[in-house]
Amino acid sequence: DEYRTQPLEMNESEMVRKELEQTSMDLIAQLEELETQLEIEKACRENAEVFAVKLTKENRKLQRLSLALQPVWEQLPTDITQLGLTDDEAGDAITEPNLPDPLQLQE
Repeated sequence: DEYRTQPLEMNESEMVRKELEQTSMDLIAQLEELETQLEIEKACRENAEVFAVKLTKENRKLQRLSLALQPVWEQLPTDITQLGLTDDEAGDAITEPNLPDPLQLQE
């Protein structure tokens, strides 16, 4: 009897070991996926923060310009593009930041 139960116990323990090994591999794969998602989210957040700073600066500049133009508001053309400002005088245009491609981050 003792000899018969020993191989069964070994088979059961081998099955449990394989099951634990598979579960561990699955958990590692999930962890790697979560880490990749975290890196993508961090990069997106950093880009959003940079963009928000640019927008805030541009908004302040536009507010100052608006306040400066209030005294002569009636004399301005209805289409402000007719003011004839060059790109240098108008200031830097706000552009969207270059966001990394999430697929490139995964590699």
